[in-house]
Amino acid sequence: MTQDTYAMFALFLVFEVAVGMFYPSYSMIKSKHIQEEVRSTVMNYFRIPLNAFVAIILLRISHFPSSFALLMASGMHLLALLLFYKNMSLLKLTTEKEKEACEITQKRRLEDHIEMG
Repeated sequence: MTQDTYAMFALFLVFEVAVGMFYPSYSMIKSKHIQEEVRSTVMNYFRIPLNAFVAIILLRISHFPSSFALLMASGMHLLALLLFYKNMSLLKLTTEKEKEACEITQKRRLEDHIEMG
């Protein structure tokens, strides 16, 4: 085997590890943030634009050079990363507000309990 073959195999293993980590993480996030009763409906609505995008690209791929396809894939990954960080900051704000609301509720319950006791 040549050096290129070993490098290709190593990169294949890295890809398989990444994919192997992605799906369990994806499922955990879905179960945490989307209620079970509506999860399949919500996920199907998100698949519609994704499938449309993939179909359009596959129909037009012969018109694009390979470098453009790779550049487009890289751009989409960058966009996904930026949206991820934006979403995480919004979730952090929501979590902090929920903590504050829980603390206020607990204080009120404690005050009510002291007044009754």
